[in-house]
Amino acid sequence: MKSHLTLAWIWTAVIVLLSALSGNTVKKIMVVNFFGIDKLGHLIMYGTLTWLWTLALMHNTSKKRSMCFAFAISTFVGFLMEIGQKFIFTGRSFEYDDMIANTVGSILSIGIFSMVNK
Repeated sequence: MKSHLTLAWIWTAVIVLLSALSGNTVKKIMVVNFFGIDKLGHLIMYGTLTWLWTLALMHNTSKKRSMCFAFAISTFVGFLMEIGQKFIFTGRSFEYDDMIANTVGSILSIGIFSMVNK
């Protein structure tokens, strides 16, 4: 469905924009500033990204294949954002923990999606 594809692209853009914010801006908008909330945010953002891309791709291919592609897209976006934070975006840094949280969010999303959409 076209609306799922649009939502997937919008969510991808939101993640790119949030990842590109300066470190100072991120600190200003963080309601609670401690380690866990940041990683939970990554988990939720990338879990949602995977879910939306799965929905967007399911209309053109099988559920299994769409979940694999959605996982690949989400993981690739997460990797690119961490690389961007290291080399392009000011006041940001590359964090392996963020990549792990992104991946865990994607895996959980696929697991939940599989159970809900049998």
